[in-house]
Amino acid sequence: HTFTYARSDMCGGAAAGAGWLDPGAQHVAVMTGLKPSRLIYYQVGDEAHGFSPVASFMARPPPRLATTNTEPGTATGSFGSSDRSSGRGGTEHGNRSNEQSDGVSIVEDGISNTGRARVLAASKQREASSMHGRIEAEDAGAGGAEAGNVVTVDDQMEGKKHDREASDVVHVLLTADMGQGEEDGSNALLQPQHPALNTTGRMTADMLRGQKHWDASSVDSVCSKTNADSLMKHFAPTLGIHIGDISYAQGYASQWDNFYTQLEPLASHIPWMMASGNHERDFPGSGDRFGVVQDSGGECGVPHEKRAIMPIQGLDQPWYSFNWGPIHFTMFSTEHATGHSSPQYKWLEADLKGVDRRITPWVILNGHRPMYVSSTNKIEPDGEQPVAEALRNDLEQLILDTQVDLVLAGHHHTYQRTCPLAWGRCQEGPMPADQQQRAPIYVIIGHGGKEISLNLQIPPPPTLVKSAIYWGYARMVATPDVLRMDIISDLDGSLQDSFTLKSRLAPSST
Repeated sequence: HTFTYARSDMCGGAAAGAGWLDPGAQHVAVMTGLKPSRLIYYQVGDEAHGFSPVASFMARPPPRLATTNTEPGTATGSFGSSDRSSGRGGTEHGNRSNEQSDGVSIVEDGISNTGRARVLAASKQREASSMHGRIEAEDAGAGGAEAGNVVTVDDQMEGKKHDREASDVVHVLLTADMGQGEEDGSNALLQPQHPALNTTGRMTADMLRGQKHWDASSVDSVCSKTNADSLMKHFAPTLGIHIGDISYAQGYASQWDNFYTQLEPLASHIPWMMASGNHERDFPGSGDRFGVVQDSGGECGVPHEKRAIMPIQGLDQPWYSFNWGPIHFTMFSTEHATGHSSPQYKWLEADLKGVDRRITPWVILNGHRPMYVSSTNKIEPDGEQPVAEALRNDLEQLILDTQVDLVLAGHHHTYQRTCPLAWGRCQEGPMPADQQQRAPIYVIIGHGGKEISLNLQIPPPPTLVKSAIYWGYARMVATPDVLRMDIISDLDGSLQDSFTLKSRLAPSST
């Protein structure tokens, strides 16, 4: 469908004033019939104005077959002993993580010489976990099937059957607080994010190097599925995660255009999934959790939600989840209420309790503001420490009850990693000898491009295992048995940190 938004949709500030720029027509389409882990070629455009160069992306990995006796919603016991009572009842809200999106007009243009499908003349692509971008494409709603000839990807790929186990290996890029910058520094606001160019460039280089491994069978042939070093050596990302503070447009719409131009070489090839942050959402009187914070410059979430079409629960309800191979990703909003009676909490409870760990052994919770952070900012209402405390009070018991493995955040413009943590106490030192954590690890990856935060606590909290105060991003590789996360420096591509976890469902032998 095609849509736009107006100045009147803004909440005030620069977004409704000097920063307003008509966004033009936004075009969105949904691809259906895509076979899992298949390389899809596509173009955007129309016959009258021409088409873009051919791009490609890897369709979402298939669900994993349930092979253990573990019940849905459980792993192997409880995380983090606590004398706190959750006080929560059940909920009727459903888990949408396994839903599939419907409908798109696509044209098949034969089979490539590698035996993969070649899909052309598609408007914007989006599965349940969607690819997105600024779409300069034909209106997918004009003419429907007759205009595009709806065709499913051929299931009889000669000699190229992808084995389900091969797609159990997934490679992911992650960042937060990245923003955008102009190469020459022009048109920069008071707080430029020039390092974002380095972050985007390095992630794009990772993707381009990895494309030769996008054939799942070739990845499987070079990687031992229990050897994290081998998996990372052949890093081939097919998914990107951006945990809030996306463009830092802050009411100046031209900065959104610049951000998506910067991101296009990457996000035109891998789905780029986003969570909302304070600089997308917060503005006085707009319904965010604070009511007095002006960080969005009057956008109050509208440009972000309209330009980045995520499978959210509804208007101004930017929380959702999806499965990617052996990982269940849950995206929530730290800018909305998370109290136990809030719509978001009820949805989170249903989502996390509904995960089938036989299908997705790993559960990763993503929200912009951190729940544990080394920071001296105690200013009410939105300082890092008061918000972290509020989030812990609302969510930590649920996180422990549902055995979330990792909690990823941004907002503080550093890298930080805790020990396996429950109620402020390390459960087994920096990392258990068997790499099977007994509580979630909290990781901040807020060093994507915005100016670095220097307000770390001295001495650091005893729960902090590692921190870095230079720009960078994260690489993640996961199989059903192991998950490894590497933190990469923008300066020279060196390793800032690395840790490996072993699934609680994995065989006891290593």
